Amino acid sequence: MKIGSIIFSLIIIGVSILNMFDLPVEIRFEETRYNYLFVMGLCFFLPFSMIMTSLSLKETKNKVLVFSTAFALSFPCSIVYFFANSEYRSIREKGTDFSFEKIREVTVSGVDFRLYRTNGGATTSYGLVLRKEVSILSGLKTVESIFSKYKASESSLIVTEDNKIQLNIEPYSKGDKVEIVTLNI
Repeated sequence: MKIGSIIFSLIIIGVSILNMFDLPVEIRFEETRYNYLFVMGLCFFLPFSMIMTSLSLKETKNKVLVFSTAFALSFPCSIVYFFANSEYRSIREKGTDFSFEKIREVTVSGVDFRLYRTNGGATTSYGLVLRKEVSILSGLKTVESIFSKYKASESSLIVTEDNKIQLNIEPYSKGDKVEIVTLNI
């Protein structure tokens, strides 16, 4: 039990740390709501696995150290869990993640390029993010952000004859002009 709980804790800690960094290529679920469930699971299992590990340790000072760390992590984990759960319920009810809404999509040589509109709520402006998404296993994909623009809400997504992607970003406010962005793929 001791080795098993330590290994489980290390795996959960490692996965949690990897999810905190903005890596160039990330692994995501095809179904958006599963990403939220995954985060909720990490929020639960991170302190839980550490508590289970603390119970299996022999030395009192090690038990207290690991249990105190688990207790300290439980508060931020519960906050993240609360927000992930509210987004998960919203997606389950409405069927769409409006904070990261897919608005355009093209496929080139089996690779999906998807344009998303970001919406952080009332105090932020919309943004656009173009991601390269490749299915790796049933239900899993690699995701690489290849372009983003803050303060933009609409754009076309075109594959040109020379195998480039062109975005025609609509003006966001008065005085702005259409911005044309061409990306090598």
